[in-house]
Amino acid sequence: MKNNPHYPPFETVEFHVLRPYTTQKDLTLAKDGLDLAYGFLEFYEAGGSLRKEFDMLMQENPICIAATLATLKFLGLEQVIDSFKKRTRRVKR
Repeated sequence: MKNNPHYPPFETVEFHVLRPYTTQKDLTLAKDGLDLAYGFLEFYEAGGSLRKEFDMLMQENPICIAATLATLKFLGLEQVIDSFKKRTRRVKR
């Protein structure tokens, strides 16, 4: 999935998403978020429901969440981000 021709190369996405993080701990968390985003992408393209994945993501570290959402945004998947925001609003109520 990381070499899908419909999306920018993984190395480009990785560079832009990880650039703001400087400590090793933050980079590790951000890389986890990057990997989660590609997992979401596989589910999304297969037509799967992201509900469980969103619930899992909400339990992650804020840096991991931010990196996941930044990756999805960089890949042009705003509709997935919107779905996540709707899901988080419903769960908080």
